[in-house]
Amino acid sequence: RGDEQVKIRGYRIELGEIEAVLAAHPRVGQAVVVTHTVASVAQDGTEVDDKQLVGYVVPDPQMRLVREPEREAQLVGQWQDVYEDLYSGEAFTEDTADTAAVLGEDFGGWNSSYTGEPIPLEQMRQWQAAAVERIQALGPRRVLEIGVGSGLLLAHLAPGCVEYWGTDFSAATIQKLGVAVAGQPWADRVRLRTQPADVVEGLPEGHFDVVVLNSVIQYFPSAGYLLDVLAAALRLLAPGGAVFLGDVRNLALLQPFTTKVVCADPAVGQDTAVVVGERVRREMAAEQELLVAPEFFTALPQRLPEIGAVDVQLKDMAAVNELSGYRYEVVLHKAPVAVCSVADLPIESWQRFGTLAGVGEYLRAQQPVGLRVTGVPHAGIWPDAALAQALTTAEDRASIAELQAGISVPEAVSARQCHQMGQELGYATAVTWSATPGLVDVIYTRVDGNGPAVLTDVYRPAAPVGSLAGYVNDPAAVERVAELRAFAAERLPGYMVPAAIMMLDALPLTVNGKLDRRALPAPEFSTGVAYRAPRDPREHVLATLFGEVLGASRVGIDESFFELGGHSLSAIRLLARVRSDLGVKIPIQALFDAPTVADPMLGELADRTGRRRDLHLKGSGRTPFARGGDGLATVGPMLREHVVSEAMHALGVPTTRALAVL
Repeated sequence: RGDEQVKIRGYRIELGEIEAVLAAHPRVGQAVVVTHTVASVAQDGTEVDDKQLVGYVVPDPQMRLVREPEREAQLVGQWQDVYEDLYSGEAFTEDTADTAAVLGEDFGGWNSSYTGEPIPLEQMRQWQAAAVERIQALGPRRVLEIGVGSGLLLAHLAPGCVEYWGTDFSAATIQKLGVAVAGQPWADRVRLRTQPADVVEGLPEGHFDVVVLNSVIQYFPSAGYLLDVLAAALRLLAPGGAVFLGDVRNLALLQPFTTKVVCADPAVGQDTAVVVGERVRREMAAEQELLVAPEFFTALPQRLPEIGAVDVQLKDMAAVNELSGYRYEVVLHKAPVAVCSVADLPIESWQRFGTLAGVGEYLRAQQPVGLRVTGVPHAGIWPDAALAQALTTAEDRASIAELQAGISVPEAVSARQCHQMGQELGYATAVTWSATPGLVDVIYTRVDGNGPAVLTDVYRPAAPVGSLAGYVNDPAAVERVAELRAFAAERLPGYMVPAAIMMLDALPLTVNGKLDRRALPAPEFSTGVAYRAPRDPREHVLATLFGEVLGASRVGIDESFFELGGHSLSAIRLLARVRSDLGVKIPIQALFDAPTVADPMLGELADRTGRRRDLHLKGSGRTPFARGGDGLATVGPMLREHVVSEAMHALGVPTTRALAVL
């Protein structure tokens, strides 16, 4: 046939019709639909081939700059619930004692992404001091802080200001902060307001000399929202004022950062490269914070011409952690402003020196007016970047421990070390990103008697900067698959809705510019729901059965059987497997009503067999498996296999399947 008609489960389907529907979604740039044959396991153990529709979608990158009011409202509501719980109840009363002592010292919630433990207090104080020092260098007199939070910066900046305005979308946050500020001698200078970041009603235009957004923009719902907030902030600034953006997460470093987070788990050391690489890829795809590459800010004056200078630097702090390594600060100066461009400074490669001491010797001997040293290994990110690179090129069976052992780390430095040496030699120092992940540029400029200059062109993009949309992520990307399937389900009969939708950066093409179908990645039957692993043997068994019937490599307990690609025929096969393996007869309607492993209805049905088996074990004198708690963790390594096997028998699972789950 000359068209793209296929036959699936008795239906003749025009793939072009499905492609047209997917392409009609406002956030889709291109869409292709193909058939994919899935080999699943029947009740008798034989393989059954099942055709599935798979959609491959390339999002329209320009839509990352377009706001979604409905989704924004939902997100704001969710965050408001979080903060209302945090700052209400017994933890907050108007007569709380010693509020003045805790103002500016509430670091609750600042936990390490690597361990989940609170970041050490001393490191958080360094982080705070570095931000305060950078803002004070801007000469703040009339300050607006958007997202004032618990007052970590306000407590240290407001005493030296004429006015300090703070806004936050959480009424409970503002109420608690207001009580703490009321007892301060400078309280009359502070004005606190409850309003979202993009709302400026009641704020005087052209009034402030500094607008602060510190550790806030990563929670913005989109780059479009960020652009509107920055445009509003510039209107509120007086001529020559500055916008300070702190703790900006670098999109270009998402892979090294995610690799670090995944590999921080000691148990990962013996996992293979292919397993860890897949986990890193999934974690990156599920990123729900707004990440911005520095090119976004260097190109921003094209969008917001009021900007007269852009200064992109890493935070100057001694501690080496995720805050000093993976985040950066941006200062946008509003015109008119006298600037010092460092775009054309003399350049020397780090390889010429090899050490920071070598750079110092060069500065002492040559006494240059300015110098840019490129490609300097950063102590906080270079090892992670090297591991991420090794992971992409490693053999599938190589272990992470082997990869880590094979990484040679050159002498790396921190931003604080670079600043200290510059100060000793009479140079102002700026540390910014290099084009290569894990490396930074260090800029030294001779300090004269006129004080520090307003720097611009600190960060140098490696290539011409295109659209702003290319330098931000979509924090809602993990939700787009479910959104597209729902969009298609409203416009197509159920048998035409793709069982899987894959989001791609671009469609693979042949040398002739046509779609290369063989180069399309294997489909992942994913619902867009964040993965949650099985919590007990019963969920392990059900998730395994879901995966075997659907041909999926991994099934989370919150993922719907039907959104993973299941349909009425595969549902019948699944229930047959549940009946044979677990001894539980479940009506098909129950699966439609409870389509996830974690659903209480499926759990209750499956546990009936477990309870009967427990009674049998009790009567026979054997010990049933302890449900809940950390029973499995408390048994010794030699007994763990036996305990799991007992658990599988308690659920009616054959020994072969028990070993497979183990």
